[in-house]
Order: sequence, then structure tokens, then C-alpha cells
Amino acid sequence: MLVTRIYTMNSDWWNNSDNYDYSYDSFAGTIIYVFSLFIGLANLALFTLFPTSLLKASVVVNGLIYKKYSADFQKEYEFTDKEWYGE
Repeated sequence: MLVTRIYTMNSDWWNNSDNYDYSYDSFAGTIIYVFSLFIGLANLALFTLFPTSLLKASVVVNGLIYKKYSADFQKEYEFTDKEWYGE
């Protein structure tokens, strides 16, 4: 993403073009491109990194199993109510 943004900002300079578009040759256009880069990276993190790091299958499955069968687990390993629930 960064390479395409840099290429877009510098394409007029490389092509020696006289087409001075607002988004390419102005400070505001550069700010817009940098801002859109951060939005793109945030979207990338939101849709790829966070679900895989927060929703680990083993943690979710173990949590559901422990929640569903907690009474059986308590009886099988002979935990008293005081040990199980605390004081």
C-alpha cells in the first residue's frame, strides 16, 4: 500500500507531466494520502490480525466446554464448593 501511495504522489514528477492535479502536488493531497494509508492499515489489522489473535479456537472451545460441564468437572475432580467458588 505504501509503495502505491508513493508512486501515485510522485507519478507526475517521474512522467514530467504538466497536469497539476490537486491530490498529487499539494500538501493537502499528501495529507489525504497519508491519512488513507493509516485507514487502510487499520482496516487490514481489524479484519486480519485482531480476529486471529483474539479468537483462538482452543481458548474459545475450552471456555465453552468448561462453562457447559463445570458441575461435572467439579464432581469428577472432587472439588468442594468452597474450593470451587472461593470464599
